[in-house]
Amino acid sequence: MRAYMPFIVSGVTSGAVYALAALGLVLTYRTSGVFNFGHGAIGMFATYMFYSFRQHLPTALAMALAIGVVAPILGLIIAAVSSAAWRAPPRPPMSWRHSVCW
Repeated sequence: MRAYMPFIVSGVTSGAVYALAALGLVLTYRTSGVFNFGHGAIGMFATYMFYSFRQHLPTALAMALAIGVVAPILGLIIAAVSSAAWRAPPRPPMSWRHSVCW
């Protein structure tokens, strides 16, 4: 049993990460009706920043910075950029006469 313990811990940990990602996708889909695949990008960027912070800071502080500061700021930036695109006034449609060169 002792030989299987690292595999059990690794499996449970991986399953917990997958479950957390799935819960984020389901929560976003249920509330807005749109699949948001940006969770993976934000998670990847936060992980990369954790790795970068970990080179110079203790693990707990690097994790707190990556999860508590970097990921929310990136989410706010993505939300601001995407909502600005939705708030832009629509361009008037180009009529057929203006699109043909005489």
